[in-house]
Amino acid sequence: MSFLHNLLGRLTQKSRQEQRSVFRYVSSGFGLTFLYPDKWTKKIGGDSLASYQFVVLQQLLERGDALEVGNDEKAFVHVDSEVVCALGETERRILNLPAPWPGRMEVTNTMWTSDPGFALKIVLRPKVGMSTVSLPVSLDGPLVHHEGRTYLPDSVQWLALHAVDEHERLAADERSERANLLAVCALQQAKRRGCSLELPAQFEKLNVDCAPHIGIAVREDPDGSLTLGPSIPGTDPDDVAERTWQLPASGGSGGVLRVRDTIVLLDEKRLRVVQEILSTGKISARDKRQFFKTPGAWLDASLVDLDNGFSLRVHGMEIFQKAYFGQTDSESQDWFGDEDREPDVFWLAGCLPLLEQEEDFASLAQSVRTARKEGRTCTSFQGKTVLLPETAEETEATLQRLESRFREKIYGPAAGDEDRPDAAEPEQEKKVNVVVGIDRNDEEKADLLVSTEAPGYAGPVYGEELNYTYFDYQEEGTRWIAGLMQPVLKGGMQPREYYGGLLADDMGLGKTFQVLAALNIYRHAVKDGDCKDKPILVVMPVVLLENWRNEVDRVFRESPFLDVVILQSAADLGRFRKEGAGRESLRALSEACEQDPGKIRYSLKVGPLFGSNRLDMPGRLVLTNYDTLRDYQFSLCMVDWGCVILDEAQEIKNPNTIKARAAKGLKADFRLAMTGTPVENSLTDFWSIYDTVKPGLLDCYQQFRRTYMAPIDAGSNRALARLETGRKLRMKVGRFMLRRTKEDRLSGLPRKIVHDGIREPAYSVCMSGQQLAAYNAVVSSVVAVRQSADIGELRKVLLPSLRKLRTISLHPAFLDGGDPLQATTPEQMDAFFRQSGKLTLLVNILEEIRARQEKVIIFVIARAAQRFLAAALRQRYGLEIFTINGDTRSVSGNTARGAASRSELIRRFEERQGFNIICMSPLAAGVGLTITGANNVIHLERHWNPAKEAQATDRVYRIGATRDVHIYIPILLHPELVSFDRNLNELLQRKIDLKDAVVTEGDLTPEELGNGLFGPEGATIAPGTRVQPDWLEGMDAMDERKGLWFEALTAVLVQKMWGGEAALTPRSGDLGADVAVWGGHCNAIIQCKCHAHVFSEGRAVMEPYTALLEYNRKSSVQFSRAVLAVNAPNVSGTVRERARANNVLLWDRDELKRLLAEYTVRYGEVEAMLGKGRLESLY
Repeated sequence: MSFLHNLLGRLTQKSRQEQRSVFRYVSSGFGLTFLYPDKWTKKIGGDSLASYQFVVLQQLLERGDALEVGNDEKAFVHVDSEVVCALGETERRILNLPAPWPGRMEVTNTMWTSDPGFALKIVLRPKVGMSTVSLPVSLDGPLVHHEGRTYLPDSVQWLALHAVDEHERLAADERSERANLLAVCALQQAKRRGCSLELPAQFEKLNVDCAPHIGIAVREDPDGSLTLGPSIPGTDPDDVAERTWQLPASGGSGGVLRVRDTIVLLDEKRLRVVQEILSTGKISARDKRQFFKTPGAWLDASLVDLDNGFSLRVHGMEIFQKAYFGQTDSESQDWFGDEDREPDVFWLAGCLPLLEQEEDFASLAQSVRTARKEGRTCTSFQGKTVLLPETAEETEATLQRLESRFREKIYGPAAGDEDRPDAAEPEQEKKVNVVVGIDRNDEEKADLLVSTEAPGYAGPVYGEELNYTYFDYQEEGTRWIAGLMQPVLKGGMQPREYYGGLLADDMGLGKTFQVLAALNIYRHAVKDGDCKDKPILVVMPVVLLENWRNEVDRVFRESPFLDVVILQSAADLGRFRKEGAGRESLRALSEACEQDPGKIRYSLKVGPLFGSNRLDMPGRLVLTNYDTLRDYQFSLCMVDWGCVILDEAQEIKNPNTIKARAAKGLKADFRLAMTGTPVENSLTDFWSIYDTVKPGLLDCYQQFRRTYMAPIDAGSNRALARLETGRKLRMKVGRFMLRRTKEDRLSGLPRKIVHDGIREPAYSVCMSGQQLAAYNAVVSSVVAVRQSADIGELRKVLLPSLRKLRTISLHPAFLDGGDPLQATTPEQMDAFFRQSGKLTLLVNILEEIRARQEKVIIFVIARAAQRFLAAALRQRYGLEIFTINGDTRSVSGNTARGAASRSELIRRFEERQGFNIICMSPLAAGVGLTITGANNVIHLERHWNPAKEAQATDRVYRIGATRDVHIYIPILLHPELVSFDRNLNELLQRKIDLKDAVVTEGDLTPEELGNGLFGPEGATIAPGTRVQPDWLEGMDAMDERKGLWFEALTAVLVQKMWGGEAALTPRSGDLGADVAVWGGHCNAIIQCKCHAHVFSEGRAVMEPYTALLEYNRKSSVQFSRAVLAVNAPNVSGTVRERARANNVLLWDRDELKRLLAEYTVRYGEVEAMLGKGRLESLY
């Protein structure tokens, strides 16, 4: 990070003229406005720091956290105060923003909150060593000015400062009790979240809370009637009932409810809910049964739903429990920690296992707050879905508790807390997973009819209504789908049978087009009266939502659907979610509800009661993502869908995920799964998909496992067994699966040319310098652990070491979370690129592509590398370079203030003529992105699952591309060892990918890759491997195995230096020597020492000295040199002085490293020395 500090340090030394070459900021009163540098355009690089600042601002724009105004000449970027105060330390330093206030804050008040004269004042209390005078706050937008210095508050300081500032701006007649208490509530939240804030004593004792939602409390009276009352989280319904007189009976802009030591603030909407419940009052004993059947007759349907029309597999609600035991979960592991799969769902309070370093918590907090601001109920973090509490207040309180527990995890408990028992997280205790109850089809097959015949379709395909002309195979696919629909189209459905199949065409062959064309046939059948008009649901990863909406416009000359709705938080979800409703799938349940899990709440407006405002309007095309399906599964499973399409169906490959269970519970006449990779890791993937679209076809899970999975594990030749099993499965699913691959020489595809660094040396380079040294240090540490024969320790260090090797192979500056900036001049930038062999290759490849004036996608996983490349390559080539990763918005929506979605960024990338670059994560770009404007792909960082890498490649290699597609795989080599890149490339090449894709190899495991780099557990490294000087770093512990290996290494080394013979002395009675060498240029006695810290044992010098005297007295061989070889980080001055005084040659670690660099010692030679007989006698 010193490079980053040096570059940022330049800014403070710049003159006013020079500062015009970087982004400057001014306060706008409600945020910061960043002004573009003078003579700046997005297409021309400027100052290196400005380029990096531009990338940070661009990422804020892409997330919807900033707004760009104006054109290139007079443009600026505005960032709201709340967002700019929440920026992490790295972003603040890059944008040259001030630090937060380093001291404390104190709040005072005048009068009571019920008094119109109530006022708040906040002052700054300096930290120790600063002025002792309290300072009044002077706010300039988000900036705090004091004594010529400016501070930018952090997010919790801003919450307090903003609350007081907003309250001060209220007119006297606006300072109602509720308005006053809202300010107090914000101050209490700021303190709970960690702000160093002193509040008046009365506010410390009082708890002010904003009611997140209102429920209904029902009490049965002695006469059998029911009394209805409001239920508010955190309060007792009886206490609330006794105090509702405090609220206005009707109207009002909000209310205040005092319940014991809590003050509950109700906004206008929640007050109306309470008033409605109170106005209903009582339900007579005579009407009680009818009330529970149709509560909508008494209450607004936005509070209580009234339908329960589930599919035939669904039995209401149940507590989620894992099933499908025996190889259900993915056989592979997310061993680099950046897989985009989502079998795991975390409550925010349960994210502690995901946090390892400070940057992790900062990233999680920023992601959570962005999601909360956009109205989303969950966010993605490290490939996991994180579910947020119901309200912003609960979210912030949970973040504060999580941060406290995280700091205890990495720094230990605070003083006095060592004996404090771990408190259970209350949110985690009361939250359980709730899912639709289905026939699991696990140990016993569900009672369903399963036909094995799939009729064809010979009717019209309505090509004249489409904007595209069918390729032959696309018309075949459309007819195949329509054939599976035949019982639906002709009204011949059987009551206990599922109709559906799997479209498994290779990626890029137009599956979406074929499905839309088939849905057009379905809509014609509806118009002709052959089948009932129903809505259609398409479920997909979030990145595909906008693509599908755009594809409807592109495919049809006139849309066959009533309309298109995107049911996602950034789009139309708010229109169809009931007022105050939250997620359905994961919610707080009381003990009584756990015992009787049939009390279902619905959050979406479905059913005829909602009229034209209902989601499930006949003829509507509803596009949603798998997260929304999971969160609103009860409402969506209640709808009677005409067709359900599951795009990228590998999302439901694990039946032990909530979204897979939800998908299986959908009620539909016809179901179709779409995926080019129906098996990514395990045959369970294949079974789970078919159990969703045509349950029973592949039997129950346990029978499927016995029939198809067990033979693979039992076979002596797994590859052959997988091949045979694949054939059997393909025959079993028969006409219910359609699979075409690009190798079938289908029309409309370009030529693909792969430039592999192994086969084409021009795309490989050998690491050197700092990169080689850093790489060797990691290898050395693992080899040393392996030498200790401690398998448990080896497994512990293997994964972190593999991550480090992958990072170092990109650039050593990215190690341990580093986020370097590019240099200040083109010459310095070139030097920085040359520190990495792989980045040097990258530049060479880019120059080759630029000469052809073509576009390129660079796939890279590390976020720091994405940001660096966007800034560095922008400066080098004068291009506006976008990055697409998990932070980039998938759907344009009303909450995106100036945010460009993935599709918009791709459009801007493609519309530029000639050479252009875009950086992507292969995890974010794996599905849903079509980039036919680019015909070059560089896999700078590779995914270890070949299917994932193929998905990334197929963003450009697909129907519609017209130019040859070039795939570049740069390889970084090692001068002596098999490098990370080479090993990964060879292992990926061995993975089997059958043409029909029913059985494929899954992810590489840590052991597979580790064996190729460090040797398998219990085995040796390749004998010809050269011992690296840095291996000494891992042999400094007092471990017998490591000590013996160091002795043997020293023996081989001195034999290389002086010739003759060398041997290890006896294990006992060695007279103070470990190695003897004789018959060459020098006869020497050597004593070896390993130590983890500074070596200060002065007496050790005398051991080789006295040993030499003894050997010379008793032996016919005369020794002239006594040597002390010390492998320790440092050697004390006392030891060095004693060695000189006694004429003992001292080799410390630096000298040993120098000798190993000069003389080649092979691993096999050291092992041979260990196996060689020890010296019996020289006399």
